[in-house]
Amino acid sequence: MEIGTPGVVSPHRESLEVLLFTDLVDSTTLKGRIGDAAYVAEIAVPHNRYFRSILADYSGAVEENYTGDGFLASFPRVQDAVAAALRFQQA
Repeated sequence: MEIGTPGVVSPHRESLEVLLFTDLVDSTTLKGRIGDAAYVAEIAVPHNRYFRSILADYSGAVEENYTGDGFLASFPRVQDAVAAALRFQQA
């Protein structure tokens, strides 16, 4: 089983992994207010692209799951997870 495969949980982790969760707060309300097409074009696509670009900067970081309005990612180093979270939050 490959670690990092979406939807698969390994019962035996051989190393520490740090999990990072993201969420677009009130995304359902926002989508209802501006409409699906505008939400996707103006919010979701840029949000997803930016998060994935940050994730790519950290060796060993894996996008574990995409929830539609957020991500679950894993990092092998605590420092990298915190740095990525801060970068994403300050964007």
